[in-house]
Amino acid sequence: MKIFLLSIFISFCFSCATVTRGVNQALTITSSPSGANVTLSTGEECLTPCTLELRRGDDYTVLIELDGYQSIETSVISQRSDDNRGSTFGSFMYAGLQGIAVDMATGALNELVPNPLHVDLEPIDD
Repeated sequence: MKIFLLSIFISFCFSCATVTRGVNQALTITSSPSGANVTLSTGEECLTPCTLELRRGDDYTVLIELDGYQSIETSVISQRSDDNRGSTFGSFMYAGLQGIAVDMATGALNELVPNPLHVDLEPIDD
C-alpha cells in the first residue's frame, strides 16, 4: 500500500515534458539599435525587440536587417534541455518508454538556443 501511495504522489509531482513544458517556446530577439526587421526561415517576421512563439524541436535561420546597417544571418538551434529531468521521469512513470518517445518526437525535451538572441548591428561604411 505504501508503494502504491508513493507512486501516486510521485506521478503528481512530475509530469511529462509535453504537458509541463509544451512543444512551443517563446524566443526573444533584440538588436542594437532596435527597430530591425527580423525574418525567420519559417516566414515569421517582426521588428526588434520582439518575442515569437516557436516549436522547441525545430532549428531556425534568423535574418536581421536595418537600413544603413550590415545584415546579420544567424541560427537558433533546438538542443536537449538540462532542465527537464523531472519531466522525463514523469513521462516514464505515466507512460513508460512511450511517454519518453512522445516527448522526444514532439521536441518537448528541447530548448531553443540562444534565447534571448541579441545582435549588435554594425553601420555600413560609405
